[in-house]
Amino acid sequence: MRYDQLLSLVALYKPRSIVEIGTNQGDRGVLLCREALRHNPVVAYTGYDVFDTKDAEFHKQVFNGKGAFAKERVAARFDEINSQYPGFQYRLLQGTTAETLHSHDVRAEFVFIDGDHRVQTIALDYNAVKHSKVVVFDDYYSEAPDCEKIDTNIYGCNSIIDKSKSATILPNADRFPATGDIRMAALVKRHVFFRGRPIWF
Repeated sequence: MRYDQLLSLVALYKPRSIVEIGTNQGDRGVLLCREALRHNPVVAYTGYDVFDTKDAEFHKQVFNGKGAFAKERVAARFDEINSQYPGFQYRLLQGTTAETLHSHDVRAEFVFIDGDHRVQTIALDYNAVKHSKVVVFDDYYSEAPDCEKIDTNIYGCNSIIDKSKSATILPNADRFPATGDIRMAALVKRHVFFRGRPIWF
């Protein structure tokens, strides 16, 4: 249920540039790009993931239960979009975000953070994209009856969102016995106009 809200946000903000941290097999990225292309003829997507370069122990540490997929397999899905929309372009960056993202200042109109689930990595991921217009975080955890309580000092975006005065916790939740309720949260930059162009702050 919670992922449906992503398409609503893309339809609302109509981004021309999308960054996804945690591309996985491309399910979410493909939907985001196709929705964005309904509103703009030119859309650029950048996806960050380790793909199938890490072992099972790594995925256990980062709390990834979705599996891992080859970069080439994922690229084929975005190639299909490119064949239908000449104004679409994409990049898939392989490696941990410590290697591919954290030393950069990445700015996009829409960012979705759903990669490494550890608090410290999420904070560093966000720091690299914090000047973007819309940043959506997955994995905001809430307690739920008959579910285990997850340690939000180790996993999830709770510590980032709870410190923010401008974050919005999105309403739709998915419930899992091992985590309780999982929601998403969004930070949207306000803007002013300078010489006819929006400046985000």
